[in-house]
Amino acid sequence: MLIKMFGPHLNESRGGMSSALTAFVEGLRVHHNVEYIATQIDRERLFQSWFRSAWHMLKQPKSYKGSVCWFHMGPWLSMIRKASLACLAKLFGAETIAHFHAISVDDYLNSRIGRLFVRAILLPFDQVVVLTPWWYERVYPFVGNKPVTIVANPVDHALQAVADHYNQHPKDEKGHSTTTVLSMTRLIEGKGLELVVECMPHLPEHFKLVIAGDGPLKPKLEELSKQLKINHRVTFTGWVAGEAKREIIGASDIFCLPSQHDSFGMVFIEAMAFDLPIVATHCGPIPDVVTSDVGLTIPPNSAPRALASALLNVERNYEAYRGNGPTRVSNYYSLNKVVANIDQMLSQNHCIDEPSA
Repeated sequence: MLIKMFGPHLNESRGGMSSALTAFVEGLRVHHNVEYIATQIDRERLFQSWFRSAWHMLKQPKSYKGSVCWFHMGPWLSMIRKASLACLAKLFGAETIAHFHAISVDDYLNSRIGRLFVRAILLPFDQVVVLTPWWYERVYPFVGNKPVTIVANPVDHALQAVADHYNQHPKDEKGHSTTTVLSMTRLIEGKGLELVVECMPHLPEHFKLVIAGDGPLKPKLEELSKQLKINHRVTFTGWVAGEAKREIIGASDIFCLPSQHDSFGMVFIEAMAFDLPIVATHCGPIPDVVTSDVGLTIPPNSAPRALASALLNVERNYEAYRGNGPTRVSNYYSLNKVVANIDQMLSQNHCIDEPSA
């Protein structure tokens, strides 16, 4: 079966989205012929990738008959681009899937105009894919009679290898004097980074904070740490990747990101793979990912003292979380698990026959 996937350029999509899409392609290629078509490239002019994708479809319409066209949907402009291409795919005889990735969809569903927009966007699609049960409950009332399937973002082979390692050798029981809290994300509003810095004065001196990432909020966070006189306990690493990123996660004790605007949170999955307990916010789809066996969630708009209390709670009960994160990664987010879920979805909805073993 030919599966044509449409989404942002794999090397330019941000953070977890990039690794998730790469993993999707890797996993599906085990059983299927997968062609990936980039519909957006950073800094391009006049929708060049969209025109290129449309022209590609118009030149070989017969290749779409009987295929599955899988569209990874970002915010509104991305949705419009994908829906227009899905119209062509349907015209040429393809089965079409809309896969929602952007938290902005939740914002659209909060207004009448936004709901009308989402309904209109979904007209050329046969199926809808969402990331978690929370998303299913959120989107299902607006999709008509289309099947909706939950498919989590998968981890790639490298991150699965990390989870496998910690499954066999759980992180050592915390015996050192320093507790390192890691916050790793793009430094922008909505990620709760100000709250993490503000909670530090309410924690004992042995708590240290590492903020890994870059973005426009960095100067404000640095100034805030100076004003609170905890800058000697806060380290800003800048953007990290590859081995440097793995070393920073591996050297940390707790992962903390009280974001209130996340569609899924691949960074939480990364932390789990490295056997780090997590403190996050109980809002949106985050509790579907950060479950009670791998960490704690605090209410939205919590005070700094509440976050500090949650971090202290995790430190006191550190042993209870050991090994749970890597196990959850293997059970729910491995390539094999996610691709098996996709194959079942496609066969149940008569897109493909059951794949051979």
